[in-house]
Amino acid sequence: MTDMPVRRMTAAFVVVALVALAVGGCGDRGVPVVASASADVASRATIATTDGATLTRLVFSDGSRAYLQQIDLRRMRIEQVIGDRDPRATSEAGRYYPAASSPRFVRIPPRRVQDQCQTTSTLFSIVNFAFFEEYDPSTRLSFPVKAHGTLLTGGSSPYGPVPSPSNAYYRTVTLQALTWSDTGAAITPYDPTHGAPLASSTIQNGIVTYRYRDHPSYALDHDPPNRYQLLALSDPAHLLVVTVEHATLDTAADLLRADGATGEVLAFDGGISTYLWQANLGELVPITNRDGALPHYLCLLRRQPPST
Repeated sequence: MTDMPVRRMTAAFVVVALVALAVGGCGDRGVPVVASASADVASRATIATTDGATLTRLVFSDGSRAYLQQIDLRRMRIEQVIGDRDPRATSEAGRYYPAASSPRFVRIPPRRVQDQCQTTSTLFSIVNFAFFEEYDPSTRLSFPVKAHGTLLTGGSSPYGPVPSPSNAYYRTVTLQALTWSDTGAAITPYDPTHGAPLASSTIQNGIVTYRYRDHPSYALDHDPPNRYQLLALSDPAHLLVVTVEHATLDTAADLLRADGATGEVLAFDGGISTYLWQANLGELVPITNRDGALPHYLCLLRRQPPST
C-alpha cells in the first residue's frame, strides 16, 4: 500500500502512522481477513453516570483504553450537530439517495458543539459521528444523513455500492442505517435506490454507515489497531457506543457484544478524528488532526422531565 497514492477519504480511515489509509489503491482483496479479536482487559471502572447513561473506562494490559457508553433512550435523547453548508462550494450529486445532492459542510471545533448542546445541564457526552471526505475547511459527508426530518446529504463516498466503486469489494456491500426517535432506535439495511428507511416521513433522524467489517480498514487492510468508534443496540431502547484508543475493530465489536449488543455492529468515523468528551471529565479522547475541527458530531443529553 505504501507505493499507492494516498487518498484522504475520511477521518476514520486515517491511520496516524501512515498519514492516510490508501484504500483507493489496494486492489480487490476479496473476502475480508478476520483478525484476532482477543484483548486483555486489565481493569474496568464506571467513571461517569447520570439518569439513563453510564460511561465505563476499560484499560487493556498494554495500557491502551476503551470507553463504553450505555445509553437508555427512554431517558436520554440524541442530537446531531453539523457545520453550516458552505455557500461558496457547489453541491455535487448525491450517490446514495434518489435525486439528492451532496453539499459541503464547514468543519467546526468541539467547543462550538459544546456551546450549542449545553444549553442546560443535561448534556452527558459528545462524540464525532459521520464519515467525511476532505480535510479542507468544508467537506462532503460520505453517506446519507437525516436530521429533524430533513435529508442533509445524499452522500459522496466511492467506497460503497455504487456502479463503479473505488474497490471491487464494495460493489455488493449493504450499508446500514441507524435511525432513532423518542421511542427508541433501530439498525436496518439501507436501500440507496429508494432511500429506505430514511425516505419514510416517519423517520426524522438517521445516519447511514458501514457494518464494522465493511469498514475499509477491515475489508482492505486486515483490521489494524487504531482509534475507532462503534455502536450497536442491545434492544430498541438501549444504545451502546464504544471508543477505543488502540485496538482492532474486532476487539471493539467484542466489547459491545460482551455488554449485550445484538444484531449489527456499526462503525462510524475514527482515526485521528476520534473524539470523546464528557460533561464532568472533559476531553477523554481529543481530535488530533491539524486544526481539531470536524463537520458532524453527536450529543447525548438527558431528557427533561415532563412539566407538571
